[in-house]
Order: sequence, then C-alpha cells, then structure tokens
Amino acid sequence: QENYDEMSLQFDTSKTVLTVQSLDVKNADYTIESRKVAIRDGIATESNSGSASTIKTSVLEGPAFADIDGDGKKDAVAILRDEPGGTGIFYYASVLLANSNPLVSTNAILLGDRIRIKEISVSGNKISVVIIDRNEGEAMVTPPSLEKTIYLEVVEGSLVKTP
Repeated sequence: QENYDEMSLQFDTSKTVLTVQSLDVKNADYTIESRKVAIRDGIATESNSGSASTIKTSVLEGPAFADIDGDGKKDAVAILRDEPGGTGIFYYASVLLANSNPLVSTNAILLGDRIRIKEISVSGNKISVVIIDRNEGEAMVTPPSLEKTIYLEVVEGSLVKTP
C-alpha cells in the first residue's frame, strides 16, 4: 500500500508559488512612452499637466506567466489600459522581469487604440498578443472586427516588436 501523505510531502512547489506571487502585476511600476506609472491595486490616476483631465491607467485581468528571459524564473506579461483624457483608450503590453529586485518592468509597447485583447501566449521568449482591431481607414467609431497578432520579445531588458 502506498503512503500518499509521504509522497505529497516530497512534492515541493514553494519556489514556483513564491515566484508567481512576487510578480504582482497590479502593484508595480511601468513606463508608458516616457511616463512613469505607479500602479497600485490595479489602477493609477494622475493629473494631466496643462489640462483639467486626468490620466487613468489600469492593468487588465489575465496576465501571462512564463520564463521569457531564460533565467529560470517566471516573468509576467501584463496588458495596460491607458486613458490619457481624450477619446483614445490605448492598450500596451509590458513585461515584469522576475530577476530584478525591486521588480522592474520593461518599456511598454503600444498594441492599439480602442481595440480588444483576445489572447496572450508565450512560447520560449516569444510573446504573441492577439487583438481585434479595425481595418485600415475605418473610423474609430466602427467596432473592431479584424484579428491581428502582434509578436514581441524581450531583448537585453527591452520589449521589442518582432515580425
């Protein structure tokens, strides 16, 4: 007869759990364009200099966790929704790298304006973000209907688009 309690004690996942928990995408600092954004509890609100409007930035649910930079630690791909005060709602991808303390995000890459995010996947160091966008020349009031895939990867600590 096998002793299942003894077997379960031998299976230790604490390192993986701690790594994932330490990558709290809803409480991290990001860089969008040249602007530093301190997201706390999933959201950041700041005044828009020279305007009465505010800039609201939030992290979408469902980040992807994978070892993107090859150091054996799980990193996190986060999607940021940035509302700078006009009609645009801009979506960005950023990666939190687990090999830095404190956590450091890569630069954010623009995915599009008023798009829908369909899927984030990671294979090795390649990140794929499937979005639903508009056809070229369509008005922004037209609902997005064109599926596109944007490919990204981390190169020397920076997030870059790849073909």
